[in-house]
Parts: sequence; structure tokens; C-alpha cells
Amino acid sequence: MIGLFLKNWKFLLDILIVLGIVIGLFIWNPFGIFGGGIKLNDTANMVTEVRQIGQLVTAEYYGEVIASIDEARLNLIEDENIRTRGQILYQDIRSAIKNLKNFQNLSKEERDEEYKKMTPVNNWRRIIRWEVESRNIMDKLNYHGYLDDVAIDPLYDDMLEYLYRIKTNKNKNEKWNPSVRNKEEVLFLMYQETPTANDSLASVDFMTFYYQNKVADFSRKETRKKLAMVGRGWVKAGFDFTKLNPSSVVIYDDVREVHIFGLAPTILNADINPWFIPEKGIPGFEILDYNGKVDFKDAKRVKEYCVEKLMSFAHRAEILKNAEIQGAETLKNLFSLMTGKDVQKVVFHHDRITDLVAQIESDEAVSRFELSLFDSLLRMEIAGLDTLELAMTQDSKLFRTVEQKKKNISFSISRLQKLPMLGTSTNYSYFSKIILQISGDGVLDDSEKILLESLRPDWKLKDRIDQFATQVPSPVYFWYNDPVEYMTAFNLSIENLIKNNLVVGNVDTISMQTVDADTAFFKTHKVLNYNKISDKKVILTFVKNPKSADDLLAGLLYPYNYDPILIAGFIENKDIIDMSNPKSRNVAVKDSALNVYQNDSVNHVIPEMYLDLLNPKAKDKLDQNGYLKIGNSRSIFKKDQGFNNDILKTDSLFTTRQNNELEVFFDLLFIARYDFHNKGVLEKANRWVQTKLKERRATPAWLTSLRESVEKP
Repeated sequence: MIGLFLKNWKFLLDILIVLGIVIGLFIWNPFGIFGGGIKLNDTANMVTEVRQIGQLVTAEYYGEVIASIDEARLNLIEDENIRTRGQILYQDIRSAIKNLKNFQNLSKEERDEEYKKMTPVNNWRRIIRWEVESRNIMDKLNYHGYLDDVAIDPLYDDMLEYLYRIKTNKNKNEKWNPSVRNKEEVLFLMYQETPTANDSLASVDFMTFYYQNKVADFSRKETRKKLAMVGRGWVKAGFDFTKLNPSSVVIYDDVREVHIFGLAPTILNADINPWFIPEKGIPGFEILDYNGKVDFKDAKRVKEYCVEKLMSFAHRAEILKNAEIQGAETLKNLFSLMTGKDVQKVVFHHDRITDLVAQIESDEAVSRFELSLFDSLLRMEIAGLDTLELAMTQDSKLFRTVEQKKKNISFSISRLQKLPMLGTSTNYSYFSKIILQISGDGVLDDSEKILLESLRPDWKLKDRIDQFATQVPSPVYFWYNDPVEYMTAFNLSIENLIKNNLVVGNVDTISMQTVDADTAFFKTHKVLNYNKISDKKVILTFVKNPKSADDLLAGLLYPYNYDPILIAGFIENKDIIDMSNPKSRNVAVKDSALNVYQNDSVNHVIPEMYLDLLNPKAKDKLDQNGYLKIGNSRSIFKKDQGFNNDILKTDSLFTTRQNNELEVFFDLLFIARYDFHNKGVLEKANRWVQTKLKERRATPAWLTSLRESVEKP
């Protein structure tokens, strides 16, 4: 045996060396040849586990409240709210009167010029030229729209009555009839005043007056009822993790911190059970006093008010603040266990803008009012961010703050982009406010054309199909990561405008006889506003000889659909026939295939599916006519239709700019396809190795997202 070993020792050594190499390769596993096993993204894995928690209670409040039926009817919990709303409403009324004063201070000529820009109205001199008096102040305020948002406030009538009695020294016993005449009187009194620098509402006095009004509205039967109860219960606050997603969480490994965006503590439950402490016989509700014909509905109302009052007390005890502090500590320990790392801190990011987004999400759609409010808050956030970035050049410690603000803005916008925008056929986007403004009156005027043109940059490709020459600028990059996303959203917005059947033309306003505003007039004019001022006379705002804006809008569309998956399929597809290759000329062609001409010669034959690389309007035209010019030298013809250069010269869907863009796009697309199918064996092998290395060394998705958000210009 030993002799055999000594005789063949070189052979046995070779075997051991080979086995060592195999084992070493298996352990090293270069390029993932032997499989890399399952690797979960840290953030995604953490979020999945946290989401499974559902609701996490991190703070509780136990208390006892006393409530009466009088409190429940008056809802005294709203004390602070009534005072605040009253103060805001008072200032809004003052602002409306100030705006009217500013208009009245203009000369008559200036007022007349302003009126020409407004909607015509009967007896306009009384509103525009006459001085303000008690008989016309309401008409003036309403015509200018200064009271549009003010008059719909539920406190408006109470506020005017309160101001009326204060300024006329009339007590409560003297009847207030909330007619236009009474309102005009108090508004005119305020118009004649010169407000002081510290002019404000006596909010406590107004609140007392408001509740006196409410009590006066109760019937005598209601005021005779007496019911008082003690309510003992609890309020629980914490976090609802069911809607948490990986993009909400950012991990900073360098400082061992976890930052969570868009998640705020909330009241999870508030309840008063029939028995507060059953084992000690302490009830949840206990009647202290009652009188009159109190019924079940009255008792239910007081019990509900007890719960509301208990929640109010919990808020005063800062239950949400305590819930956030304890929640951060709980999640810090949880994340430390899940990651095996010592997480030092968990930070929740929620402010006015994220709170508003959460409120909008609860409505499952974005309204015009919410859009305006969000846009206003967003402008302030971005302005503050610009200031911080400027200061960051002097203080590098601000880098983390700037980074977090950017993340917060991007996250808030991405949440809204998932919701439909009311008044349009698309979801919320960077273009929503502009599209609503343009489509509002049905006319595309010159200033709106310029605005749309400014929103349509030329996203030029470099010398490769997969690279753009420029990046998305600030602040647009909060909405879109790259030019592809921008172009897609812009096209959807323009298509939405096309659906609204906008017209171009000159807007005019005239007064005419009712009989002349007949069918023949409406056929040649697009009427924007019809105001009948008498049985025989109307005032019309219209567009004379309107022309459809569809062609003008279609000329703004980006002509191609940059779909990375479709482009990759086009480059690698073996069914596409390249007519420059002699071997391809005898391949059988499907009936649905399309001939792509370069000048007057068939250059390629492509499957019909690749028409999706063009915008929908182009696809429809090709289906309808059987041909389509794409670019300056290319055209597509259906297989059953021969080439015809004459019709291409006179019938082009695209503008010169669009044709230039198509020319570059298809040039680079066919070059990329040619390079892919003609690369050598060595290049293919090198590409395979690079792919494996990329898969092995891939950066986690959350870190890639973070870097991209930081590196944006």
C-alpha cells in the first residue's frame, strides 16, 4: 500500500490540488456560478416585518371626565377652534374690505380699464364708477369676488351679527334680521373705519356671543332637559404600520440612524366601557344628575361627548408627543434585533406637507383646492430648501438636514402621484395645476401656448440610445427621476388637453339682442359666458370663428415612447429582418409585419408590436392610412401597401422638430441593434462576465435610491 502510494505520489498530489481548487472556487463562488442563495434587501425585509405588526400602541391615557347635555349640545370642546376660526374670519373680512378700498382708490379711467378685463354686468357704473355706500358695498364685494371664500364660512353670519351689535351699540334684545340690508350696513361701517395696526377680534367675547346664539336657538323643551354623567376610560395612541413601504425608510449606516418619512403617531382607540374596573365594581359611565324628559338619544349623545372630551384631555396631556418618543425607542430596539446592529436613533419626519398628503390620501383623490394648498406649501418648502443649500456651502453640518428635506419632498410627491387628479383624466403630476388652468375656459390663448412650449424641453440623446444629454433640472427632479418619466407625464397631460376640445381664437365680449343669439350665431362662435340682463338683451363672451387647438397641441407631443423594455426587445429580437443582410432576404415574413423604408428602399421589416415605440396618435394614423412618415428619411408602410413618396411629401403627422427627434431616435435604435448582433464571441463573453459582476456587487436598492436623490442637481 505504501509502495503504491510512493509510486503514484505525483498523481495523488494532482488530485488533491484539483480538489482544493474546486472547493476553493465553490467557497469563493465567482460571478455567482454556483448560485448566490436568497438575499433580501435589508430595508425591504425590515419594513415587511414592521408592517406585520399592524398597529403599535406606544402611549395610553386613562382619565375621568364629567359631561352634561348642555355641553354636548354646544360642543364646548370647540372653544379654542371657535376662537381661532373667528380671528381668521375677521381678518379675512378686513382683507376683503381693504381690497375694495384699493380698487376704489384707482382713477375712474383705471377702473374702466380694469372692468374691460372682467365679466360684463348690467348697471356696471353703479359697481365700477360710483363711490362706496351701504346700498352698493355688497354688490361691489361680490362682483370682485372678494367675499367668495369668506361668505361660505359657517361662522360668517354670526360674525356679522356680532360686529353689527358692537359697532351700532345694539343689544341682544333688538332683533337682528340677517338680510342683505343688515349685512351691508355693518360692512359699510367697517369700510368707513381706519383699522389700527393692532386691529384684531376680541375672540373670547365673540365666542361668548356665539354660544349665546346657539342656546337661543334651542327649544324650551330642550333647555329643560338636565343630564350629567361621569365617564371613565382610556385613549390609546401609536402607529399604524400597515401602509408603511420601503421608500418611507432611510438607513444611515454611518451614524446608525433610521429615518421614517410620512408616518406620524395617531389616536388608535378611545373608549369608555360599561365597566371601567369590573373586579372593583367601578363603572365606566355613572349618572350624576338628570331632570326632565331625558331619553336614550340624549344619554347616547352625552356618552359620545364624554369620549370626545376624554380625547381632548389626552391631547392636552401630549399623548401624541409621548407616543412618538416611546415609538422611536421601541422601533430602535426592534431594528437593532432585526439587523444585528446597534441602532442609535429612530427619527420620524412629519410636517405640514406630509400631514396634508395623508389627509389627501384619505380622500383617495386630489381636488382643486387640495392641489392649490399643496402647491402653496410645496413652494415654501422648496424656497426653504434653497436657503439651506446656500447656507450648506458655509456649514457642511447642514448636509444631512438638506438631504432629509429632499427625501421628504420627493416622498410626499410620489404618494400624490398615485392618486387621480379631479378634473383631469390623469393622476396628479407636475403639470396638473397648469392643465386645469388652461382647460378652465376652453380656450388656448397666446400666453398659454408660450407656457406649454416652455414646459417642452428637447431631451436630446447622446451618441447612444440609452443616454440623454441632460438631466432633469431642479425642482422638477422631485417629480421625475429622468427625462423618460418627464416625457411620459407631459404627453399624458397634452393628451388630456386634446380630449377637452380646446379652441384657439380671439376672445371678445359684446351686448346684443336675445333674438340675435340664435343657432346660426352659436355655429360660428364658441360662447364662453352667457349673461341675460333682460328679456331682450344678453351679454356674451365668445370666441369668433374658433379653430380646434388639436393640431397645435399634437405638435407639442414627444413623438416617440421611450419604453426601455420595448427598446431592449427591439435590439435583441431575431424576428426583425435586416434587408442589408443577404441571408435575411429569403426569411418568411408575417402578414402583420411592417416595412420600414430608408428613403425609397425597404431597410427593415419589423413586427407590429414595435409600433408602441410611437405615441398613440401616430399609431392610430398608421392604422388608418396604412403608412406613416417617421423622421426626415424613414417611413413605415403596411405590408400590403407599396411605397409612395408622393403621399409622404404632402401628408406628414409630425412637425419639423418632431421629425428631427424621430430621426435621431431611430438612427440610434438601429445602430444599437446592429452593434448587438455583430459583436464577436470575446465581446459576448466579456459582457456576460460584467453582468455577473454587476449582479454580485449590486448596491442595495434603498442605498441606490438615496444616492440618486442626493446627487440630483
